[in-house]
Amino acid sequence: MRLRYLVLMLVAILMGAQASGPPGALAAEADTSAQQATGTRAATVVAATDAPPGGSVAPSADAQALASLDRPLSLADCLHLAVQLRPRLEAARADLESAQAATDRQRAARWPLVEAVWDWRTNQTLARPLRLEGGILTSRAERTTTREASVGVDFIFWDSSQHAAINQARASEEVAWYHLGDTQRQLLETVATLYYTALANEKMAEVTASAVVSARRHLDLVRGRIEAGTAAEADRLPVEVELAQAQLRAVQAEDALKQSLAELRATLGVFSDIPLRLTAQPERVTAEEELAALWERAATERDDLEALRATVRSREWAARLAKMDAGLSVQLSGHAEYGRYSGTTGESWWVGAGASAPLFSKQARADVKSAEAGLAAAKANLADAELMVRQAVEQAYLSLRDASERVAQAAKAVESAQVNLQAAEERYAEGVATIIEVTDAEQSLREAQADDVQARYQQNVAAVQLRSAVGEDLLLTLGGSR
Repeated sequence: MRLRYLVLMLVAILMGAQASGPPGALAAEADTSAQQATGTRAATVVAATDAPPGGSVAPSADAQALASLDRPLSLADCLHLAVQLRPRLEAARADLESAQAATDRQRAARWPLVEAVWDWRTNQTLARPLRLEGGILTSRAERTTTREASVGVDFIFWDSSQHAAINQARASEEVAWYHLGDTQRQLLETVATLYYTALANEKMAEVTASAVVSARRHLDLVRGRIEAGTAAEADRLPVEVELAQAQLRAVQAEDALKQSLAELRATLGVFSDIPLRLTAQPERVTAEEELAALWERAATERDDLEALRATVRSREWAARLAKMDAGLSVQLSGHAEYGRYSGTTGESWWVGAGASAPLFSKQARADVKSAEAGLAAAKANLADAELMVRQAVEQAYLSLRDASERVAQAAKAVESAQVNLQAAEERYAEGVATIIEVTDAEQSLREAQADDVQARYQQNVAAVQLRSAVGEDLLLTLGGSR
């Protein structure tokens, strides 16, 4: 019967733990914020679900990532490689796991603490001489043995600061969650920018290589006319200068390509002797949405702004906790125990309530002031970040529009320069133009081609920056689904 009584009491306590939650609107507020952190952003932070529970990438993922280097990499390949291999995301995942554990620790206070205790002890007393009237009596040495075994339950029925502590931990968990998403956004924006930069340098290397070929062709043309006696020996000099300059630009373009590939490799977290090869064509992109609509999207989709809003919520709960600690604190708790103690079996329990309030505590007042200042700083940081995001969206929007206009103009310039070079070469072959006209036309064509390359790839970079500025999931929009 006594054991049954203790079991029934334990069940009642457990039911009370499930039923004891934050009352009314405060509970709804806490549950809503938790759902926002773990529900609506689940698709955004794909990296968080790609890693195993320990927070580290499995060795097979590394091997698969390195195996993909045997073929030319698309932008999607590079984005997924960065998500798999960069330690920066591993650190953000670890911070999220730590915040989740802190929330679980605060929630655990709502549940009872059940302990099983077993103790065995033997005590040997000393034989001592005792001085009594009329003589000395020696006490006898004794040995006693005690055995105890019990099961106890401790439970806090109500704590005035428990609800605020749980919600502060939840808000801190949201901060870590959104920080992971923003870390991924920044990393993928950097990867995409470097990818298009490397492609632009690769195309520039092709342009400079064709300039070397063209300069050699011009030199052969001049040599033929000199041998035929229709051109002076001095015509060779401008073409030789053209060839030397073209070869220098070709070397510079190759160096720029190598540097951009090395920077991309380091950003991906790939350190291998396998050469990094890329394959892609620039996209034709335009800014279809109006600037006002882009601002609204950024205000709701940017993870860094959500992290700062969660920081404000965390500081609000911290301020509430500080005020509670400086005022009246109330706690209702209980304990139940059943066991056998040196041959006696039975149960014991108690229920108690307590209240405390500091009568004089400068530390408590200082804690309140510090928490309120921290809240004010968090709100100011959020307001400043919203202005910075608005500025970043506008700059990216204008850069994309400018790059789109330059693409059309650069394409026309290339066509005109090609026609002009062909006409200059024909006139020189017929002897009605100087070699300077040919080299000038060649220089104009190479400049037009360089402008065309820069405009087309800068358009793609601006599009990536705009997508990132409004908070798009770049792994989905640029990396596709895996």
